[in-house]
Amino acid sequence: MLNSRKHLSLTSAGLLILMTAAAGCSSSKPADTAPAPTGSAAPAAQTPPAATGKLKIGYLAPDLGNQFWVRVANGVKDEAAKQGIDAQVLDAHTDPQAQVNQAENLVSQKVNAIIVSPWDTDTGSQVVAIARKANIPVFVADIGSKDTNYTSFVVSDNYQGGVKAADLLAKVAKGKSVAVLELQAGSVVAGQRHVGFKDQAKKVGLNIVASQPADSQRSLGMSVMENMLTAHPDIAGVFADNDEMALGALQALEAAGKSDIPVIGFDANGDALKAINDGKMLATMAQFPEKMGATSVQNAVKAAKGEKVEKDVKLDVEVVTKDNVAQFLK
Repeated sequence: MLNSRKHLSLTSAGLLILMTAAAGCSSSKPADTAPAPTGSAAPAAQTPPAATGKLKIGYLAPDLGNQFWVRVANGVKDEAAKQGIDAQVLDAHTDPQAQVNQAENLVSQKVNAIIVSPWDTDTGSQVVAIARKANIPVFVADIGSKDTNYTSFVVSDNYQGGVKAADLLAKVAKGKSVAVLELQAGSVVAGQRHVGFKDQAKKVGLNIVASQPADSQRSLGMSVMENMLTAHPDIAGVFADNDEMALGALQALEAAGKSDIPVIGFDANGDALKAINDGKMLATMAQFPEKMGATSVQNAVKAAKGEKVEKDVKLDVEVVTKDNVAQFLK
């Protein structure tokens, strides 16, 4: 569970979203280049001319086995339908090279824009570079890219989400020793949720005794949590940088007879919401992935019309507990 960027010009031929079914978040090191302030607009001189006809866009998802990316894809598809755009989604199945290959495939199909949720910031940079050579603008939805030559970047306020998670865990944990399950290495921007948690943990007296990547996957989250419990049997709370890892940690805790240890995730995916509603998981940080996907499409359409596009857009993150989970389950 994220840089200041340059605009790419959009060809005047239109944008079509290529969607074939096949879907935050995100490492613990700070971003290599800090995002531009929210609200900064792309330079008018780089705004592409108005497009005619249908727009052609492809959405590159890192892993549609992850509910979060499915929701981003749904946001792209729903907004595309409203805009009268055909939509195609390509799934990398957690393989960064596959995502790069898919970007090349979209370029060969002569799409006029690419929306990408990169596997990591290095993969994002490769996608941006490939598209730039073909004069195709890129709209990044979450994760980020070290190459800043994209048109727009839509992302959740990950750092504040981590801060909120630390505040909540400090209130309920029956001890000060806590564990953190991190996103895959290279997820620099979404990894800000880990940075936010770590910074706030110091302020509220939590002691992070174990912190390790579990690559955004439930099965790895379970095995990593098992190892953490063996090394640190006094763990009193868990924060996972995404819900898939949180749910894996929950499985490990239940198997060890420690289901009373509070677990907080990030993303508000369906399984996590159900676990919260059932009293098994303490909380998750709700992002709004459908809005993330829809905003990316809206920005692509604006750019095609020659309108100004916000370079960096930050979306709020909301804490979900048993007190308010019902409204998210709807």
